[in-house]
Amino acid sequence: MDFSDLVKELPNQTNFEACLKSLQLRNVTLSPSPTTLQYLYNLQSLDIPNAASDKGIWEGLRFFGTRLKIIKVSQGTLELVEYILNYQGLEELNITAHCCSSKPYPEARRRLLQSALPNHRDSLYAFGIQLHCTHHQENMDLAKLWCLDEAQIACLQGLPKLKKLEVTFLSDGTGSGTLINL
Repeated sequence: MDFSDLVKELPNQTNFEACLKSLQLRNVTLSPSPTTLQYLYNLQSLDIPNAASDKGIWEGLRFFGTRLKIIKVSQGTLELVEYILNYQGLEELNITAHCCSSKPYPEARRRLLQSALPNHRDSLYAFGIQLHCTHHQENMDLAKLWCLDEAQIACLQGLPKLKKLEVTFLSDGTGSGTLINL
């Protein structure tokens, strides 16, 4: 089912103003059409953790001037990063990647941590990357992609409002972790 199927029965009204503030979709596709996106103009929170593709969603939201405060997605794509770079005020970003359905986007990760998140340094209080992977070798590429290195940790340390950080990292087998001072 597509979100457009849910809203197509709503009457077209002159001077229509969308009032939807939060949208959480499970097993429903969000297609970026003008008809669909007009209902998301005032959206502040978008939770689409099982979206197979976000192609066109972020460009459409940017076109309509939607400035999300909370984003919960299954993939950290370049399109998402470009969207986040075009405004300020993001408060929470959660990426929950499933190894079997998520593609690695190394450039997106780099730009997200080094450019997009610092653009929201005065508002971002929560950032999380959760990986749902088994320990099979074919899943390790995605896991390695989202592990933080010194440069990304430094980027996170530059976010003064950040109060909640959830990250996944690969253990070296010794059981020792890395202390991140924020």
